[in-house]
Amino acid sequence: VSHRPVCFSMQAAMQRITAPMRPRPHLRPCQLMGPAPACQQQHWHTRGQSACSAAKRAASGKGKSSLDSLIKKKEDVQQKQEQQKMATAEQFSDPEVRALLLMAVNSYYKHTKKALIETDFAILTEAIFNAPFVLLIHNRFQDGVTDPAFIYGNRAALSLFEASWKQFVGMPSRKSAVNDAAAQQDRDAHIDAAATAGVVYNLSGVRQSLKGKLFTIKGTTLWNIEDADGELMGQAAVFTKYEKDGREMVVQGFAFDTTAAAAAAPLPVPTAEDIEAAEAAIQKWAVYIRTIKSEQGLSNKDPLVLNAVASLQRWKAELESLQERVAVELKAAAAAFDDEDDDDQEGTQDTPQALEISHQ
Repeated sequence: VSHRPVCFSMQAAMQRITAPMRPRPHLRPCQLMGPAPACQQQHWHTRGQSACSAAKRAASGKGKSSLDSLIKKKEDVQQKQEQQKMATAEQFSDPEVRALLLMAVNSYYKHTKKALIETDFAILTEAIFNAPFVLLIHNRFQDGVTDPAFIYGNRAALSLFEASWKQFVGMPSRKSAVNDAAAQQDRDAHIDAAATAGVVYNLSGVRQSLKGKLFTIKGTTLWNIEDADGELMGQAAVFTKYEKDGREMVVQGFAFDTTAAAAAAPLPVPTAEDIEAAEAAIQKWAVYIRTIKSEQGLSNKDPLVLNAVASLQRWKAELESLQERVAVELKAAAAAFDDEDDDDQEGTQDTPQALEISHQ
């Protein structure tokens, strides 16, 4: 019988019970119940229990939490670094971007009677930026625009088009399609159709990333973005599927900390123009609600009225947030001014040396 140390199961031990073996008190099999493939490979140990303890922890799952936590932290750091390469929170959470997304969300519901996304107003920009769909917005209809350019792209869009926020925003939207006369005409026809109808569905077409990689978008919805007065402000496109390298792909969303998104992102100090814009939006939505109820005979339970009321409430919340931030800044400025006064007074207090010099 070979005396090479081989870890064996209980069944193997019973089969060899009659075979003579030289006693080896310093060697023993791992005390794992039942079949243990990992143990059968190498977990004999001498004068110690580290290998067997490791096998037990692996079998029981103990010790995994700390490793999983480290892996999760590393993934979070990598994901955050990847996001920052695409866009910063200051870029996609800018007040003008927030206002644009509000109009896009409201216009989408107006045309489709569906919600683009279900989320809290406080984290609207974060939620849309990390959403599991590609969202593109260009500035068609704006005064003086003859070659519409992208004014927004969420994270899935930036990833698919292999671009950063700085590269994507401001780029003519025609460059998203291949430089082919037929492809450009097809794209223009869809854009014109949406401009006339308000929304078009189930569009497809070949697109290209900034690095020249081709893919086909599928099931795209294209709609007009309007403000509270119904003035056209741009167009948006959204899709969740595309084909690349012969495979159909589904757009994946990105996890983000909702608590941090709601409270951590530093916001600029609101200006008087920000306050006036919010107040004007509230007034416009209030007038709009009264108008559609009186002229169209709609009730408070009608979806169009409910959506308009939701928009009115969002703008009221925005105004309240702006006013609170102004109050906080004023309080901080007053406290800083008081501290400076205290420092000045301490600096001008007469010391014995100063009194002596003054007396002389």
